[in-house]
Amino acid sequence: MTTASVTRLCPNCEDYRRCHSEVRTEEYDVRGEKIPIELPLDVCESCGETLVAESYPHDPIEQVYEKYRRRKGLLTPRKIKQIRERYALSQKSFASLLGMSEATINRYEGGGLQDVVHDNLLREYTVPGNMASLLERQGHLLDASLLSRAEQAVSKVLANKDAFGRFIKRLGDKGLNRAFLRERIFGDMWEDLAAGAANALDAATSKFASLLGLDERALTGRSLKLVAVAPAGTWKLKTRKNTAKKDLFLAQLLARRAGAIAAQGMRAAPGEFSKDGSQIRTEILQAGSTWVDLDNLADYCWCHGIPVLHVWKYPQGTRKPDGLAGRIGDRPIIVISRNEKHSAWLLFILAHELGHIVCGHIQSDAVLLDERIDTETNENGDSEESEANRFAVELLTGFPKTRYRPTSKWPNAQQLAAAARDRAEKDHVDPGHIALNYASGQKSFAVGVAALNELAADEDAPRLISSKMIDYLDWDAIPDELGLFLRRLTNAD
Repeated sequence: MTTASVTRLCPNCEDYRRCHSEVRTEEYDVRGEKIPIELPLDVCESCGETLVAESYPHDPIEQVYEKYRRRKGLLTPRKIKQIRERYALSQKSFASLLGMSEATINRYEGGGLQDVVHDNLLREYTVPGNMASLLERQGHLLDASLLSRAEQAVSKVLANKDAFGRFIKRLGDKGLNRAFLRERIFGDMWEDLAAGAANALDAATSKFASLLGLDERALTGRSLKLVAVAPAGTWKLKTRKNTAKKDLFLAQLLARRAGAIAAQGMRAAPGEFSKDGSQIRTEILQAGSTWVDLDNLADYCWCHGIPVLHVWKYPQGTRKPDGLAGRIGDRPIIVISRNEKHSAWLLFILAHELGHIVCGHIQSDAVLLDERIDTETNENGDSEESEANRFAVELLTGFPKTRYRPTSKWPNAQQLAAAARDRAEKDHVDPGHIALNYASGQKSFAVGVAALNELAADEDAPRLISSKMIDYLDWDAIPDELGLFLRRLTNAD
């Protein structure tokens, strides 16, 4: 890509020359491997000599080495320095214990590229127990005061490591397993915290509380509790099973938090909605759509101030709801947690949760969580569920009690898919919804699911929803750590 011209001193022409700026992919050879990086260059228009753009803040070799380290999984210079400083060792003392020269340690911490043998050796001492053993074996190489200081540092690191481990275990007792905490909460911090970094427990507690919007004091007491900083408001549970609130506590906590974070980055103010699903349907169709589908209904919600999120990266073993509708203050939110690749499944859930919002089922700072959404309109005699279902069906089909039935014999998957396509054009109804509507009425979901595969085998509905989140949110209005946490929860990272 070529951009504006600049004037630079060309070393080849030995004079100032007009140069145009462009970005090129340059390859560097590192230990027999080609490492490509993109560089902004100023190209002399007289002789073609290239110079790295003056505005480029990095040394290209540093960038090349950084990319090579990532490719090979090598420790970074910062990490090597952290390991040494964690044990209160100077470069000279650290080198003596490892059998290296001080110059070698200095070079690695300054950006030099270590070999695999040295990397493995350095990595071994991220584990404080290994450093304790090394001091026992090689401590005679240090004078008494330096050895004593290093031993005290190792003791502190071990204590920090144990404190962090106990905190993680207590969170595990609340249903937050290690894999979720590592991948979704602590991320790059995990390795340092687990290795006993200074103030590991304080750092872990603060991070956890900040991301989940919890009272940090309640995490450090004798009995660890997950207590929201702000009043959490009420939450209603809609379930077809004998499910207790505690079974879905984590799901509502994480889904509500995702919605609260997204609310910070909303550009559109909350809009007014008609309780008539057919009116919203008309608005979407008049905008040029053939039928109401997941794509255009999600757009409609975002443009009317309702974030639509797909949160399904819950801790292992967590009972997941189909969906959640709520309000953060007066901001409505919708969170879908059912993990289905076909958009027809998530389309009905979205329409149903929108129904809860427009029908006034949710007050300020409250959420309504649907463990399982039954497409029948008389679910357990629950008037709110029935009203949300009627709204959803009316929004998707134009009528609140639409039911698709076979006209003659029972169709197989291919026949159902063909009939759904034909009916979709006539009725302006999403063909996937027609297939599921039929399957629900006939209690034949196996045929309905197979028909969805015929209609759209390569759909990725969760990715569609997450991509809209990425596009619609103002990420500059969301603190970086919270934005990263939201992307992790929605698998958009």
